[in-house]
Amino acid sequence: MCAAAVSILITQRLMAHYDSLQITIWMLNIGAALLFVGIECFAPVRFHFSPAVWGAAAGQGLLATASAYLAWNWGLKRIPASRAGVFLNLEPLVGSLLGVSLLRERLGGAAILGGILILGPAIYFSRKKA
Repeated sequence: MCAAAVSILITQRLMAHYDSLQITIWMLNIGAALLFVGIECFAPVRFHFSPAVWGAAAGQGLLATASAYLAWNWGLKRIPASRAGVFLNLEPLVGSLLGVSLLRERLGGAAILGGILILGPAIYFSRKKA
């Protein structure tokens, strides 16, 4: 959470000078470079994958990751960082709900309670103050 908070604050300050697309491109390039260096230092991977695997990785990176970060940065420019941070906690809730709806998974009592504990504060803190 600390890293996410720092990222939100830095990104919001950069939004005053740069477009959300520029920031997203830089974020993804820097992240990919650091990931590649870390992998090569600790567990080198040799790139002998099929074209289908490379296509899936490119699709995941471009369609899911890049578009999600672009939407996030676009929204971050329009709302305060304190309100945006609340919505980071919705990610596991959305993932769980997608698992239930798409993969026919079942949620236990602890998962349901966790969802309530995530959703309740998100609703409370995202309301406009009267």
